[in-house]
Amino acid sequence: MACDTATLMQSAACLTCLTEQQLAAIQTYLLCQINEGGGSAGSVQNFAGSGPPTTQVPANGAGTYYDYTGQIVYHWNPITPGWE
Repeated sequence: MACDTATLMQSAACLTCLTEQQLAAIQTYLLCQINEGGGSAGSVQNFAGSGPPTTQVPANGAGTYYDYTGQIVYHWNPITPGWE
């Protein structure tokens, strides 16, 4: 992947048509990728919805949830287990 400024700016043009909710979901996904070492699919499941998480449980013990209404990012705590 080319990472020079001109190529990145050209690629980013498609992001201007996305909603705030879509951009927040993308940001959450990318932050998870960075947290998992970057670039790979990783093992974190990402969820999103209106309101706090209720029934979503990551199958592999690692997950994030974005609440569109409250604009809050929750992280799964496998020790509890539960969303924080």
